[in-house]
Amino acid sequence: MIMVLRINAFIALITAAIVVSLMAPGETGEKISRVAEGFGTAAGNIGIVIALAAVIGECMMASGAADRIVQFFIRVLGEKRAPWALMLSGFVLAVPVFFDTVFYLLVPLARSLYKKTGKNYLLSLLAIACGGAITHTLVPPTPGPLLMADNLGID
Repeated sequence: MIMVLRINAFIALITAAIVVSLMAPGETGEKISRVAEGFGTAAGNIGIVIALAAVIGECMMASGAADRIVQFFIRVLGEKRAPWALMLSGFVLAVPVFFDTVFYLLVPLARSLYKKTGKNYLLSLLAIACGGAITHTLVPPTPGPLLMADNLGID
């Protein structure tokens, strides 16, 4: 739905949950309330983290903090290692914000680096994805480990 119909990811997920729920046996009203209850539980457990990450991401875009972090790593590693700088920047930036926000923050910087250095643009994009994905899945307090801890009942 997201790719073909270009529907917002949140709306697509809720729609898919409702459709799958309606296909299960039972009363319709009960099914819809189960979806709402599941969403409410998930939002209650991790909703504040999601909201704060969105606010921090917006602040980083407006203040130019992401650009400064990338420029720092480029200064340390050199322009020849720009993909490494983007990967490390993605790793650092993914701690306070979501993976997709990191991608939105760094893709314009990768594009400008590509125009400046002529280095492989795809390599730069993959470096951003790698840095963000590693942090998002392995480093607390990012959403991935927090969600797993919540699912496992770990405080």
